[in-house]
Formats: sequence, C-alpha cells, structure tokens
Amino acid sequence: MEKGAENRPDAPAAPPGEGSGEPPREARRSRLLACDMRLADGRVVKTRIRNISSGGMGGRTDAAVEPWQRVEMNLPGIGTVAGRIAWVRQGQFGVEFTDPIDPADVTASPGAARSGHVVPHRFQPATDFRRPGLRSRI
Repeated sequence: MEKGAENRPDAPAAPPGEGSGEPPREARRSRLLACDMRLADGRVVKTRIRNISSGGMGGRTDAAVEPWQRVEMNLPGIGTVAGRIAWVRQGQFGVEFTDPIDPADVTASPGAARSGHVVPHRFQPATDFRRPGLRSRI
C-alpha cells in the first residue's frame, strides 16, 4: 500500500458514475475470468475479473486492497498490465490501467483456440438421442 493512501480525501468509496458525482465511465464488457494481481508490496493474489474496458476493469479478491495502490494485472491473452486501484467496496474493486488495452484480446484460455487436440468420435456428444432399436409406430 502506498503511504498515505488511506488518508487521501479524494479517494472514491464507490465506482465512478454510481452516485459519486463523476461522469459515467465508458462501457465495459462483462467477463468472468481468473487472473493474478501483483500488489505494491510484491504479493501476488488471485483475482476474479467481472468486467473490463480499454481503460480499466472491475473485479473481486479476498486480499485487502486500498484505493490508489499500484498494481500489476496478469491478464489472460494480454500479459502484464500496470494500473492503480481506483475504488474498493466490500471485496470488490476497480483498477484504472496506466495504458489502454483492447478488451477483445482478453480471453479465458489463450492456448485453447490453438490446440491441436482432436476428440475421438466415441467421446463426442451424440446427435441422435433415441434408443437404438426402438421404432416409432405412427
């Protein structure tokens, strides 16, 4: 945690645009992904991404985070992105990225689309759900 972060009078207690008197934020894409977040003290904590935009993201974590704290997010499909905690509320938080990103590049599993794995035919889902040998008497 940065020194004096808890004493800043301008530290928001709620997300921008939610009764805080600030202009509405840009549209965010809903996502439900897991990633790692490196805190200013060097700890790496597990984080769940709830939504993301080019300028920031919202998420949840069990670790204690403070507004204005510098963080680095390891986003799947993009890599390490620097930013700062913009707001915190009951385990939820928002991060403002230092540099904009393309939210379309954030993927659940970047290697899955490039996998050469082929599922054998006998393990693929059935397309016909009728019992074999059963004939309809219509």
